[in-house]
Amino acid sequence: MRIIGILIIISGVLMGCELQDPCVRVGMDKDFGLDHFEKIKLVSDHANELGLSTTISEAAHIVGAAYAASQIEGGQPGVPVNICVKAGRSGDTEYSVLTTNGKILVEWTSTVITGTP
Repeated sequence: MRIIGILIIISGVLMGCELQDPCVRVGMDKDFGLDHFEKIKLVSDHANELGLSTTISEAAHIVGAAYAASQIEGGQPGVPVNICVKAGRSGDTEYSVLTTNGKILVEWTSTVITGTP
């Protein structure tokens, strides 16, 4: 009986990890906003919560790419976006940027490919 309970707890923990949202919203109201340091910390913390070893430099690159994509979509002030992160094949971090309505602005891209240290 004890083994069954342990297996249930373990499977619950594993399912909980799979159900964690890989995306975090940045920007407020109708624009991306200018507090990029706050966004870098948000993306870095979110990636670390997901168990990714994402550096501050990688998070900064991701936020920069998201900002550029948001400006292409919404003009100079940009639009709020969802930044999604996941583990890449080589243990790197991959990211994607979506509008809050789910339109893909940046396909999955590795921070290794972009040359982020």
